[in-house]
Amino acid sequence: MGTYLKPETLCELFFTSQFSGFKIGSKTGIEEMEKTCYTSVMVMIECRMLNFWCLFLVNGLQRLMSPWLAIGLFFLVSTSHSEALKEIEESVKRSGIKKHELSLYVTNREGRKVYALNENQQFVPASVTKLIAAAATLDTLPENYKFTTRLKSVASQNQQILKGALYLVGGGDPSFVSESLWDLVNQFIRTDIRVVEGDIIVDDTMFDSVRYDSGRVSERNSRAYDAPVGAMSFNWNSVNIYVRPSMKKGTPGRVYLDPGNGYTSLVNRVRTVGGAGSSLRVTRKKMKAGDQFIVSGSIGVRSSEKVIYRSVTRPGLWSGHNLKAFLERRGVKINGTVRLGKTPGMARTLAEKESKEIFLIVRDMMKFSNNYVAEMLTKNLAAYKGELKASMSAGMKVIKQYLLSLGFQSQHFSITSPSGLSRRNKFRVRDFVHLLLMLKNKNNIFPEFLTSLPISGLDGTLKRRMKNHKGLVRAKTGRLNNVIALSGFVSRKNKDDLIFAFVYNGSRKKLNKAMKLHERLIEVLSK
Repeated sequence: MGTYLKPETLCELFFTSQFSGFKIGSKTGIEEMEKTCYTSVMVMIECRMLNFWCLFLVNGLQRLMSPWLAIGLFFLVSTSHSEALKEIEESVKRSGIKKHELSLYVTNREGRKVYALNENQQFVPASVTKLIAAAATLDTLPENYKFTTRLKSVASQNQQILKGALYLVGGGDPSFVSESLWDLVNQFIRTDIRVVEGDIIVDDTMFDSVRYDSGRVSERNSRAYDAPVGAMSFNWNSVNIYVRPSMKKGTPGRVYLDPGNGYTSLVNRVRTVGGAGSSLRVTRKKMKAGDQFIVSGSIGVRSSEKVIYRSVTRPGLWSGHNLKAFLERRGVKINGTVRLGKTPGMARTLAEKESKEIFLIVRDMMKFSNNYVAEMLTKNLAAYKGELKASMSAGMKVIKQYLLSLGFQSQHFSITSPSGLSRRNKFRVRDFVHLLLMLKNKNNIFPEFLTSLPISGLDGTLKRRMKNHKGLVRAKTGRLNNVIALSGFVSRKNKDDLIFAFVYNGSRKKLNKAMKLHERLIEVLSK
């Protein structure tokens, strides 16, 4: 059942407003008011809509306002607030969603409750969990923290020949992509090495060898959101598959892998058909030393190019083969193969590439709800705390300890997955609001945290949502088969922001209704 503001809370909200330079809710402000007070009026107000009696003390000030003006303003504030609460209740009722399937919590910037529904019950929050992963990462790692990927060797260099193996040493960088690898290769080129006589050996031992978080569903699939993690990873451990029609119906479509290298292979079973539609399928097959992608279906002769994202299965080998391909494009001959191994302690660094700043990596995770980045950052938290072969469980311990340090109570939450893919994650919505309130007071990380959130109608997972409230909402989204969630900040015209958390756990058939309800609540709150 929805709960309304208590009378004393409503009165306090009124007194904490700004008027003529006085912070009325402050001790100093009240003392100043008392010094200049000429009259005191006791007003008993029956608010039928809210069904409570409110005892309201108004200090009338000749220099500020008349007591009757103060009383009039209170009527205006209380009426406006009660109308908003009534709109929320009516919106929930009209949505067709049962109240026990909803958990809603809204406060002002000071943490005073504005609206609540099932706020003390634990719900599955889906990717809203990433609010926690982001906060723990920004608050644990140094502000200028970067990850470093290195090329090393113990072999001697004879003019342009490296007389042995080249080691690719992973530093746990979730943002290591094609541009990063090009920079690393270009730096290596300046060593003047043009032949590597040995193998490319990938060292990903900074993390353990567990590729998939146990918090995920047990069934693997080839979609990019289910990409594995490893200390040496590349391009989010995913490949882009581009499909175009040929010029004539009945002929094979054109299919391209990007980036292409010795790790991946492609089977093209796409046919060009009439029209502008497409029906494409991609199957991933794990091979002895790589992954094969079988693309089938049809694409219309008038269709535009289609892109499909799929994950690879072995991050280390995938990264090593991409290094080999990039080196060969720059004219470096590799005589050996690609394999996994451990870098000898006496190896010297030939080239290294630092990642972008940590807050930019967090922003990538939050804007696009990247599960891979969330898990990579969690293992990095364990590594930063000194864990050898950093594991997900060790990283989750760091996150849990962080939550406890913020005042979370262990009996009120359960977290097994930093990305939110696990249905074993359970939280109270009031605790997400508590987290946001705590972060608001952390000047060292809050600006970066706030800019990481998707913005309504503008970017990230909110780019196509709430376009009528463009730029007014900064929030993290969450979605699973029976979960819709949203938590963040909503701006109001000429008023302070509100902080909210909305979660729906119910039938999959009502997901769109739940999403529309959440957006309707934002509309009411933003007035």
